[in-house]
Amino acid sequence: MENVDAVFVWRVMNIHRKAIENIYRLAVAVHHKQLSKRDAVADALQQGGMSEGSARNFISNLPHMLDGKGYKRSMNIGATEYFLRGIYSDFGPEAFKRATVSVRRQIIYYESKRRESCQLSMAKMVQRLEEEYEAG
Repeated sequence: MENVDAVFVWRVMNIHRKAIENIYRLAVAVHHKQLSKRDAVADALQQGGMSEGSARNFISNLPHMLDGKGYKRSMNIGATEYFLRGIYSDFGPEAFKRATVSVRRQIIYYESKRRESCQLSMAKMVQRLEEEYEAG
């Protein structure tokens, strides 16, 4: 997952790469029932780099992504890309496809709320990853 090509995506919304890597790892542990959501949020806060609300949102978004369901809690483009790459690596191509459907549903939701500022960038990122994984 180190081949994310845009450094700026890691600093959007003041959530840094280490915090995103950590919250993804914690979200996967919660998904596999190895850790409670409460303990995962506490761990994320102890590690620093994101608020309690962001930690809860990111952890809650993973199962929606894995199921292909839309989610209403925002996740910045860097975190979304990191989660999609992680899903491909950890859960396989079918889970990745469901996750891209989920992100597209989230884009539609945010567009309906008139929060279009980064939705085009998010859509382009999803398309780029789909093309990358189809080719590779």
